[in-house]
Amino acid sequence: MNTYTLTILTVSLVGGIINSLVASNNGLKKYISYIVSLVCVVCLISPIGSLIGNIANIKSNINDYVEEVFSSDAYNNSNSLIINTGKEKVCEGVKEIIKDRYGFDDNEVIVDLELDETNIQAIKIEKINIILTGKASWSDVNTVEEYIKDMVGCDISVKRK
Repeated sequence: MNTYTLTILTVSLVGGIINSLVASNNGLKKYISYIVSLVCVVCLISPIGSLIGNIANIKSNINDYVEEVFSSDAYNNSNSLIINTGKEKVCEGVKEIIKDRYGFDDNEVIVDLELDETNIQAIKIEKINIILTGKASWSDVNTVEEYIKDMVGCDISVKRK
């Protein structure tokens, strides 16, 4: 910023000195004033060109950063983490529903999911696999299957162990 101000002051000062030296000729004085004014305007406008160049560099840097983020392992790992966390929560929810409905213990119900991960924006549950163990295995698997199928709306597989 100091060089910018110093440049404008120098051009104005040199223009004023030249203008006062040619004070005797009014026609020439007018042209010198005009040229000095143009040089001052160019000096005033010059930072705008570098600013536009910097904006283009900033835009390029942002695009490079976005590409790096979305192509990195961290992005892919975060998708995997989100999918696995969602899968765990759905399994816990189905397990809680079965336990509350039928009065089973926590270790008597095992729930697992099969997912369609072809579209990361809309992951779909293809099948819920439920395994009943212990005293829960004595219950009617068809009743449990129909109850969960009506609630969730996807393929259900209930087996005894």
